[in-house]
Amino acid sequence: MKFLRIFFILIYFLSLKQVNAANITGSNTINSDSSTQQVYNADDTSLTITDSSTLSRSGAAPVNINGKDNGTLTINSGSTVTSTASNAVQGKDQSGLTITNSGTINADGSKAINLLNAQTSTVTNKSGGVIKSNTNTITVTENSGVANNVTINNSGQISAGAASSGATSNNAIRSEDDTDNVTVVNNVGGHIHNNNTSSTALNASTVFIAANSSATLTNSGTIENKGGVENYAIGLAGNGVTMTLKDDGKVIGKI
Repeated sequence: MKFLRIFFILIYFLSLKQVNAANITGSNTINSDSSTQQVYNADDTSLTITDSSTLSRSGAAPVNINGKDNGTLTINSGSTVTSTASNAVQGKDQSGLTITNSGTINADGSKAINLLNAQTSTVTNKSGGVIKSNTNTITVTENSGVANNVTINNSGQISAGAASSGATSNNAIRSEDDTDNVTVVNNVGGHIHNNNTSSTALNASTVFIAANSSATLTNSGTIENKGGVENYAIGLAGNGVTMTLKDDGKVIGKI
């Protein structure tokens, strides 16, 4: 009897896990509040969150691209994707992901958008859109090889909220030198900010861009380290990184 009781308890919890995750394919829409994780289960899958709905998860990855190519995620104005942990949008191990945000993407921990081993992926944060986490809000990194052709185009707000220092890393946007052809554009009205007083640019910079051979940063908006003007707002490293600061843009902090 004890064995049977344990068996049925296990079945119960496994069924709960299934209820709290949905494998999606094709075209999908969320138009009311949901706590069901959305797991892309095929290439060319799309998800739209609309009608001021919130997709929330007590844990990581409410949206999991799941290594599927040519995925699309659209968050309309007033709608939200939020995680109480990390990786609100888990966009690793894929190619061709397009994220268009006019609402809010939030992680209470690190990485609102995680682009690990990502290829040919685009994040567009429109005017009024908010992408935020506690630390390292949008990251472009690679476990092996080189992550290629990632574009981040911002007209809204991208922020890392934690006040940090020392060896703690806290970038609003971060790509390291195992990446290549990363393009970051901060348009007029765009505001990218963090709050880190570390003495190293890698840890502290609001925007940190490195590259294997090429990358570009163009700023016409505001890039700000709220830790103070003596702290790093922009850090550049690696090879072939080009920075263009337009007349209308502001950089508050060191480069």
